[in-house]
Amino acid sequence: MEDFVLTSIKQTFLNPGSAQNVLKYVEEFNKQQPSAIEQRLENIDEILRENEGKIANLLSIAEEGAGLRSVSVRIRELEEIQEKLEQERRRLLALEPPKLDPKRVAKAVRVFIEDFERTFDELSVMERKEVLKRIVEAILVNREERKVRCYIKPLPIIPNVTDRAQIPSVFQGAASFPVSAQQRFQAKNAIEFQGAARSPNGILERSEIRRSCCSSVGGEPVRLVPTIPTEKCRDAEKRGIVGTRETTKS
Repeated sequence: MEDFVLTSIKQTFLNPGSAQNVLKYVEEFNKQQPSAIEQRLENIDEILRENEGKIANLLSIAEEGAGLRSVSVRIRELEEIQEKLEQERRRLLALEPPKLDPKRVAKAVRVFIEDFERTFDELSVMERKEVLKRIVEAILVNREERKVRCYIKPLPIIPNVTDRAQIPSVFQGAASFPVSAQQRFQAKNAIEFQGAARSPNGILERSEIRRSCCSSVGGEPVRLVPTIPTEKCRDAEKRGIVGTRETTKS
């Protein structure tokens, strides 16, 4: 298993097209950064408008002398909310979205992987585990087909280069399918990736996980997810922004 994971990493990042894939991913990442801030600003503006309307209505009620004390308390609460939202709005407007320098990242990734390839055998078990966590997104085990699939992060986590960028996981926010009572019983000792799709094939006994994957991370799997890739995974594969490798399980 360890050899398979290492080969997957090398084939993903040490091939003629790897630099281009990294550049493409960084460009996509940079384009998407402003959208999250813009969406939050729109949300804040909407809440501010709604609260302004509520405050105006409460002032009208107060002028009529109805429930003055409770109305004044509610107005103060809304004004406090407004002030906090205004502060957040000012902070977001001044915030420069995190950007990655494509060429710098591509060079750093290549140096990181080359160093990883050269020094991996000299690392302790715990050091290997930590390094692999920086590179491997997930390992999928399909017991029925006896296949193992390794997902490589689109960008390794590199200190002072990509570590501060919030690189989204292709498994993040995936759909969760219903699990039957029998499946819950089978999954009692299973390790599942939180937020990924659950399915009968995705229920893995802890003993089997250890047999198939523990060598790659020094006693625990890097990260195991159910065996049916989500639409996000498939889309990422098609666009070439996440490396995948598959092998037959012995």
